[in-house]
Amino acid sequence: MYGNIMKFILIVGLYFIYTLNIATVEAKDNTLLLNQSPINIESSSLEIIDGKKIAIFEGQVRVNQEDITISSNKLELSYAFNSSSEDINVKKIVCTGNVLIEFDNQSVTSESAEYDLENNQIILQNDVIISKDEGNAIKAEKVIIDLDTMRIKMDSSDRVQAFITPPKR
Repeated sequence: MYGNIMKFILIVGLYFIYTLNIATVEAKDNTLLLNQSPINIESSSLEIIDGKKIAIFEGQVRVNQEDITISSNKLELSYAFNSSSEDINVKKIVCTGNVLIEFDNQSVTSESAEYDLENNQIILQNDVIISKDEGNAIKAEKVIIDLDTMRIKMDSSDRVQAFITPPKR
């Protein structure tokens, strides 16, 4: 009986993680959050430090793109400027303070979220809770998502916790 319960939890947990689609992952060509649709960023202030190629949005930061919403206290965007094509290429996005990512009946909360486009990786840290629908959630201290392989690693100094509600019959 105990073995069957553990198998059920493992299967449901893996399915839950697999179907998360963190921020509608489009891992090819580093397009997560930066696909062809427009991005709207609002904040109380914006500071651009062009010498360091950094844009800092602070104060009730809210990012919208299609069905994805990200909010945080601060968002720091690192970029590079391609002088031949006159394009701005985003290298890294770091959100800190009360991070909330919402999409497709799913939400992710943490104290920091980093999207590293050069390594095609998302790192969520400090009190990470990933929830889908009502009653299903995973809690960890750190989550690393490799967008090339879709490998998701969750760690916690205490224990990683999964809360799974079986479907109603």
